[in-house]
Amino acid sequence: MTAVSSLAFPNSPGMTEGKLKAPKNGKTRKVDLSDAAIAALQSHRARLQAELLKKKLDDDDKQPKELSEWMFPNSEGKPHSMTNVRNRIFHRALQKAGLHRRPLHALRHTFATLLLHDGVSPVKVQEMMGHHSITVTVNVYKHRIPSANREAVNRLPSLAAIPSLAVAGD
Repeated sequence: MTAVSSLAFPNSPGMTEGKLKAPKNGKTRKVDLSDAAIAALQSHRARLQAELLKKKLDDDDKQPKELSEWMFPNSEGKPHSMTNVRNRIFHRALQKAGLHRRPLHALRHTFATLLLHDGVSPVKVQEMMGHHSITVTVNVYKHRIPSANREAVNRLPSLAAIPSLAVAGD
């Protein structure tokens, strides 16, 4: 999948719901998905296709006659209202999972934090997050980057094993 644009919602200044706009940095970027995510999206798309076929057979004029370009369309084939996504889907899912309420945008930070905690390079995380520089990534997530200091020092040979560093008088 490639992210070529973003979706603007009413709470974005000067934007109207469901209008595509260029990403903030003006560049496209590759969005990597796991095999499991791809399989789930393909299955979801197949369900949408089957539902559309059934609706065409029922000849309901209120429903779209073509498969929506959106992966998760509303009943009219358009993007969902961000307010509905946040309040009716995301916050309910948090509640069911027993998690505290948090902003939807927090998932972005969770994603980056989990990657860094798992040892993914900050440079790779920068690419995936679409940050314009590594400085942005490191400044935002430096407290989440596991310290490799002890590991790095332990890779060095023991000082006692290096003859030229023997202490005088031994």
